[in-house]
Amino acid sequence: MNHKMMAYTTDSSTTGQLLNRLYKKIERTTHQDPHLGLIIASHHFIEPPPLVNEIDLLCLATMSLLIQFAYPSLSGYGKFTISFTMKRSYGEEISFTLGPAIPLTDPDGQLIPMSEVYAHISRSIMKYAEIYNGDYIVRLMIRVYMEGKKMDRPALSSEEIDRSLSSIIQAGLSEIEPITAREIRNRNRSYPTHITALKPCRTELKPFIVADTETLLIDNVHKPYAAGLLMVRPGEQIYDILIDSYFSEDYSIILDSFEERSTKVLYDLVLRISTIVRQEQSPLTIYFHNFSRFDGILLLKHLACHHKSYKLKPLMRNHRLYELAVYSGTKMLFRFRDSFNLLPGKLASLAKNLCPGLGPKGSIAYDEVTL
Repeated sequence: MNHKMMAYTTDSSTTGQLLNRLYKKIERTTHQDPHLGLIIASHHFIEPPPLVNEIDLLCLATMSLLIQFAYPSLSGYGKFTISFTMKRSYGEEISFTLGPAIPLTDPDGQLIPMSEVYAHISRSIMKYAEIYNGDYIVRLMIRVYMEGKKMDRPALSSEEIDRSLSSIIQAGLSEIEPITAREIRNRNRSYPTHITALKPCRTELKPFIVADTETLLIDNVHKPYAAGLLMVRPGEQIYDILIDSYFSEDYSIILDSFEERSTKVLYDLVLRISTIVRQEQSPLTIYFHNFSRFDGILLLKHLACHHKSYKLKPLMRNHRLYELAVYSGTKMLFRFRDSFNLLPGKLASLAKNLCPGLGPKGSIAYDEVTL
């Protein structure tokens, strides 16, 4: 969707100036409705894109997406996350999500005032503005999660959007208390309430990442068309909404060739891992099942060709790639290992036994891939 919004040309007030700056920065607006409980919407910014410390502009950009796509669709409880695609000062682009989800309604489904939602957005963005001061935001994306029926969404006029944004600006920032979004209950799934007690152990269980890739065989060469990862914290429940996934066709709007989209899938996967490692402030291990014989070969080639700032240290055992460590200078950032060495067996069987609440591995619709 390419929704053009009206730019102010004569209003010299603060409200008009803010809206005018916002509309002039937006190149295009896109949205997707992957399923009944999810809306994904994005603003893509023109060059030069806004700086991360232009907090008012980015807050308004987020609210404009919510006004266009989220609020008209809600019939019950709803919450959303904000993601940035950021262009760093040294030219590399990274994508990441800003903190936990922000509620749009109270637990009973009553709308939270827009001014309060705006204030929570401002607080969330401000944290990252301090960290990445001077870097550019090339895309802003929201993921809206909701319960109940997704309402038919009418197309709002530019004037309607303007009025809503103007009222938020004129209301100013509200005094707010921290708020926690609750779990979405769309899925009729049951999860175990307890696990078998373990014997006391002094060893601290560290968080790790599990990941997987899906490929197509083209001219006898495996090409990735999908990838995903999940951060696992031992002792904490895991949910499928925590899985970060990348699908080649999601990039068809910006990339024409399958080769470019395939590279982008792995590129964003690596950048997401780098972001998680930076947030954790400690090296992490990423497990792929059958890494030594398959995924590791793909990742080693990709990292060597497309992430040249990293230093790679592969470790071979019995003529197989046992581990691939990734360094920045002398500091190890993360390492890839093969979960098959720890848990031999088919991935489908392991998923059924270890995390039945998430279901089996599943499959990706490779027939939807455009070559």
